Amino acid sequence: QLEIARQYPDLQIGPGYKWDQGANKWSLGINLTLPLFNQNQGQIAQAKAQRKLAAARFTALQTQAIAQTEQALADYRAALAALDSAQSLAATQQLRAQSAQRQFSSGYIDHLALDQARLQTLAAENTRLTASIQTQRALGALEDAVQQPLDGSIQI
Repeated sequence: QLEIARQYPDLQIGPGYKWDQGANKWSLGINLTLPLFNQNQGQIAQAKAQRKLAAARFTALQTQAIAQTEQALADYRAALAALDSAQSLAATQQLRAQSAQRQFSSGYIDHLALDQARLQTLAAENTRLTASIQTQRALGALEDAVQQPLDGSIQI
């Protein structure tokens, strides 16, 4: 807008004062800028090009932010699904370990089978904890992408 305004004549008037050997001298300065030949079209075109470049940079940054947010949301949803699966597996394995304990107490299985059931329970619990950590990391990445903490009021 400034370059467009400069295509018209610009008149500037400035006062002056000088003291010369006891005499007060007043002066008036006039400055006139006349864009005669191209009416500032080069600078106008340059300003428009800079504005288009700034708009393109903004659009690219906005697109990047949206893509980052969508990717973080997809990662979080996948982590939630993995956590749900791991929790289900851990619960099932816990029931199997309890059943193995009852079978051992009744004498149907030996100590080795009981220990195997316990190891499988520990492995399932380890998987659940790993999935929980991944879910928290994905939530942190999503919060970083939207640049605010997410609480229960936001539907994901």
